[in-house]
Amino acid sequence: MAVEVQGEQHFEPVWGEENLRRVQRNDEIKRKRCKANGMSLIRVKRRESMDINDDEIRTVVEQAAASPGTIIDLY
Repeated sequence: MAVEVQGEQHFEPVWGEENLRRVQRNDEIKRKRCKANGMSLIRVKRRESMDINDDEIRTVVEQAAASPGTIIDLY
């Protein structure tokens, strides 16, 4: 299982359009590799992660563990 906390640079051209496209391309490669290898990936958008409580985290981790290769977006 992997957890990635994604900052604004994953969604907006913080460092320019070319860098945004590169980050998003890398995110897609990572997603595909995790899925292909039966590895769950939990992606958390940084700003929203401040509102997630312990019970929500526990539930998401249990879901990811129960279904290898699951991609869960918390944003």
